[in-house]
Amino acid sequence: MTLQLLYEHFPDKLVICYEKNTKELAEFYENKGCPIYCIDSFSVLIKDIVPMVSGSKLVFCDNYFAFLARTTLVPDANVVQLWHANGAIKLFGLEAKYTKNVTKKDRDRYMEVYHKFTHYVVSSRKMANVFAKNYHQTINKLPFGYLPTDLFLIKNGYEMLGNNLKSIFQLIKKLPCMFQLIVNINQKFPWIFFL
Repeated sequence: MTLQLLYEHFPDKLVICYEKNTKELAEFYENKGCPIYCIDSFSVLIKDIVPMVSGSKLVFCDNYFAFLARTTLVPDANVVQLWHANGAIKLFGLEAKYTKNVTKKDRDRYMEVYHKFTHYVVSSRKMANVFAKNYHQTINKLPFGYLPTDLFLIKNGYEMLGNNLKSIFQLIKKLPCMFQLIVNINQKFPWIFFL
C-alpha cells in the first residue's frame, strides 16, 4: 500500500531496489515503468545502487546498510530510517550484545551509517527513545503510526497514510529516491519496507 501511494505521487521518480525474494512485486512496478535493481548483486550494488543513493535527495532504509558508511550523499539529502516492528522493542545498533565484541573499526563503521540517518519514522515516543539509545543519536522523528493495525482503527487508512507520506515528501522538492522491498510472507498483509 505504501509503495502504491508513492507510485501514485511520483510515478516518474520512483526507483525500486529489491531483494530477490521480492522480485515478483518489484517486477509489478517495473511493468508500470519504474526502474528496478536487485540489491543482492554486488556488481549491481556498486555499479548502479551506490551512485543512485549518492545522488538522491531522499533515501528510505528499513535496516542497517553498511555501504552507507562510505557513500557520499548530496548535501541536502534526507535519509529516513523506517522502523516497522513496534512490538519488537529490543536491543539493536550499538546496544546489541554482539556489538560489545566487535572491533573499534566495526563500531566506527556502525556510527558512520547511523550518522547518515537524518530522520526516523517511528510509531511512538517510546520507539523514538529506543532508537536514540540504540543508535546513540538525537532523533528527528516522523510519527507514522503502526500500519498493520492503524488501518483498522480509522475509517480511511489510505487517507491517514497519504497525509503522513505527504509530510515526508515535504522534506524535499525533487525526489530521485530508491526503495528496498522486503516482504514478510508470514503476514496476512505483506510488509513493504524501503531503501
